[in-house]
Amino acid sequence: MTKENPLVRSAARALTMGATTGASLWILLGVFGVGLEDAAGCRPDVCDPATQRIQLALVKRGYWIGYLGADGSYNEATITALNTFQDNNALSVQLACDRQCRIVLRGSAWPFGFR
Repeated sequence: MTKENPLVRSAARALTMGATTGASLWILLGVFGVGLEDAAGCRPDVCDPATQRIQLALVKRGYWIGYLGADGSYNEATITALNTFQDNNALSVQLACDRQCRIVLRGSAWPFGFR
């Protein structure tokens, strides 16, 4: 009969726990769609690329669009920033960024092509 080393048992337990945790995270993150972002970091199920471009332009001009930043979701902070931008630039304050708003918003050198 051989005597089992407690260090070997501890190491085996740690490896097993690490592998189990890694496999669980891989499955969970796959289910939630992590890694499905496009080149701009926009997930297709929760992100609108046009909204994200507007958010990036607002941030570039110094407007706060929320803690999540340019995530492509048309949230309350984005609407507030857009309305403030419209008001500050003598545009009609509305929920959408119409053609005139987009023209004024991209007034500085805008690297992205949004229409």
